[in-house]
Amino acid sequence: MNHPWLSKVFLDEFMITAYITISIIFCILLLVCALKIDGKGAVARMLQPLLSMGIFSIILNVIYILANDAHFADIVLGIFNLSIDLLLMQLLRFALYYTDSKVNFKAIHCGLLVLVGTDGIGLITNFWHHMAYRHIPVEVEPGRILYVRDEVGILFGYHVIVCYIIVLLTIIAYGIGISKSSSAYRGRYLGILCSYSVTILGDCLSCATKSYIKFGVLAFSIQAIAIYLIVLIFAKDAEQRIMRTEVLRRIQNGIICFDEKGRVVFANKIFWEQLETEPQIDKAEGQIKEYFDAGSHLKTESDKWNLELDVKGENKYFEVESQNFFDRKNRFKGCYFGMTDRTERHTFYTNQLKNAMDDSRNKAEILSRTSHAIRTPANTIYGMNEMILRECKDPEILKYAEHIKNSSDVLIDLLDDIVDFSNIEAEKLELETQNYHPDEMVRNVYNATKERAELKGLEYTVSLDEKIPSVLHGDRVRIEQILVNLISNAINYTESGFVKVNIAWDRNGIRANVKDSGIGIKEESMSKLFNAYAKVEDSSIDAIKGTGLGLSITAKLVDMMSGTIGANSIYGVGSNFEVFIPQTVKNPKRVGRFFLDPDSRNNAVADSVFVCEGARVLVVDDNTLNRRVFCNFLKNSRMRIDEASGGQAALDLLKTEKYDIIFIDYMMPDMDGMETFQKMKEMKNCPNVDVPTIMLTANVLAGVRDEYIRVGFTDFLSKPINPNKLEDMLRTYIRKN
Repeated sequence: MNHPWLSKVFLDEFMITAYITISIIFCILLLVCALKIDGKGAVARMLQPLLSMGIFSIILNVIYILANDAHFADIVLGIFNLSIDLLLMQLLRFALYYTDSKVNFKAIHCGLLVLVGTDGIGLITNFWHHMAYRHIPVEVEPGRILYVRDEVGILFGYHVIVCYIIVLLTIIAYGIGISKSSSAYRGRYLGILCSYSVTILGDCLSCATKSYIKFGVLAFSIQAIAIYLIVLIFAKDAEQRIMRTEVLRRIQNGIICFDEKGRVVFANKIFWEQLETEPQIDKAEGQIKEYFDAGSHLKTESDKWNLELDVKGENKYFEVESQNFFDRKNRFKGCYFGMTDRTERHTFYTNQLKNAMDDSRNKAEILSRTSHAIRTPANTIYGMNEMILRECKDPEILKYAEHIKNSSDVLIDLLDDIVDFSNIEAEKLELETQNYHPDEMVRNVYNATKERAELKGLEYTVSLDEKIPSVLHGDRVRIEQILVNLISNAINYTESGFVKVNIAWDRNGIRANVKDSGIGIKEESMSKLFNAYAKVEDSSIDAIKGTGLGLSITAKLVDMMSGTIGANSIYGVGSNFEVFIPQTVKNPKRVGRFFLDPDSRNNAVADSVFVCEGARVLVVDDNTLNRRVFCNFLKNSRMRIDEASGGQAALDLLKTEKYDIIFIDYMMPDMDGMETFQKMKEMKNCPNVDVPTIMLTANVLAGVRDEYIRVGFTDFLSKPINPNKLEDMLRTYIRKN
């Protein structure tokens, strides 16, 4: 026999018993692992046959140890070695899938099947040709024979080569996976790869000792259990993580993750493409670490914000969604930024905004010029007609002049509506609050609307609640505009009957009702009553002209003052509009009984004449007719009025003459009102530097008054010039001066 080491080591009864016991234990462990796999997912579908093949190999090895027939032992050992080939192929298949290798597995699989098939045929038929290995019978004890491999042949060498080709391919697959994967997967791949050292050691031990005890199969079992633990115990969601990683890599948003110290731990491909650079952690940290260091991650768990980065000298704009992570003790542990490149959208909207602003400026400029172009001749018409009304004694001519005045008022109202609507749409209209007496405001509204009602022969009444506080705080001018709009609208749509206005105090605000006996509004038209440019479609009122902006402007003004407006109507019977506007009480004393002063126009004009003998006034306007209108308004005031046809002519007068008040037109050909005013302020030893200076302008767009006041003007007076406002301004500023 010449094999003393067999009886001393490997043929020991205890050793055989121990090996079989260990094999059974491993079979049980592998079976438990296989049963615990839920069978869902490709990873599970690959692990189950891998574990099953390990069980099968161990059982074959035990059967081989206990075999009593040489031919049977040869066949079992051949099948066992074939199972090792298949087990290794299963390990390779799992490695290629798990590391997401981009190889043609079908071609490799077909080639290996050929090798494994020829290997299996040679091994299983070894009992006939003995080209793989030979067995020698060993009698362990009386009646018990073991078969020990005595020598190996060419086919066994072929079997070893096939096995190690498969092992080498598996090692290469894991090596490529380690080099190309993120740090989260490298450790896992490396752990599975290290488990191969156990397999190789066991197989080498079996080959070196030529033992019938196949240590390699136990090593394969250990490796299978290690893979199970790594993949399904320590990383139960391995397949989901692979999928999530692929999603993160391929998603169209840039993803970058930081740890608690602001160090980059992950960034996907899209992120690097957004920075237009190769993957460089230092580059990423340098680009956005300032936002991390600013402490934004400590504010909230999640946030959305915008980020501007300099990418190769060009500004790029990103929309960032950040998510922060905390441990159980609420300590910050890291965060991720999801970055969406919005550069193209930012550029588009920036250009759109610029174009819109340019369009808005152009529209404002056109509106300003149009307003000026209309108001300048309207000022002459309005002013000259006013002088006819003041000075003419012929009743017939006065009647004509009244009609001209009414038409002029309608024209100016229409222009004011367009300007107001434009200002509201551009959000440039601002409220100007002041203390005021509600009874005086109501009288102004009545005086501004009574002539229209009288011309149509309507019963027109205005009442004011006695309980209303005597002094309120709010935008008196805009409240008057709201009331005038509603009353004028009621008069326009009422051919006979009445228009009744009632103003009361209700819950810290003014509540006004305007009721008429007009044509009413159809039910289907009520929904668009306050829409811009909307007019009630009715053939019976087609003759009533207007822009359709009055009620829309009224509704917007009410909304700006946090009020409410509503209407109800019966078609053919009449309408009722109700407005509520909150106001602040400055004096809770009640106004008491309210009277409307029925003073005639001539008395009102006579009472309004402002006399200030010796006062000096300078009016600067390039339009001769406008200067004449201005002078005619003040010809009974006994003031000395000087005229200048342009900016330079005005400056020549301002050098030597001292005035009490100065009026300067805004739009003049040589130099406009702004430039004239600035040069006057810059003149040395000018006696008029501190004199009240009023801007005369046909531009009534929102914000112009603030602009004039900002540059130093005392006030502004819009065209057409209202003589009452002009005289009020003279009383105010000449008295102060």
